[in-house]
Amino acid sequence: MGVVRHNSNGRLEYRLQGAHCEIIDIHVESVERRKYIGRKMVTDMLAELPAGTRFVYAVTRESNRIAQQFYVGVGFRVVGVLSRFYQTEDGVMYGMDVAREQSV
Repeated sequence: MGVVRHNSNGRLEYRLQGAHCEIIDIHVESVERRKYIGRKMVTDMLAELPAGTRFVYAVTRESNRIAQQFYVGVGFRVVGVLSRFYQTEDGVMYGMDVAREQSV
């Protein structure tokens, strides 16, 4: 699992699975929100991905409009809806093609 931090104000956790990268959690302290910290953490994570990474994805609750707006704002697109992913609520999957080329 990888972690990208931005000082003590935020944390992004992700997991690499072959050619895929799953964003597990993004958290920015409430007093630091709307300062592009989340965007910077995603940008830093994308820059650190190894060669061969092709797709990054994240899942959020259907009711979490703030997270949905965030993912679209940083370049993700809706790729699917996961029925009852959170027991009583659907999950919305966001994805981004990154297609990192293999280094020789």
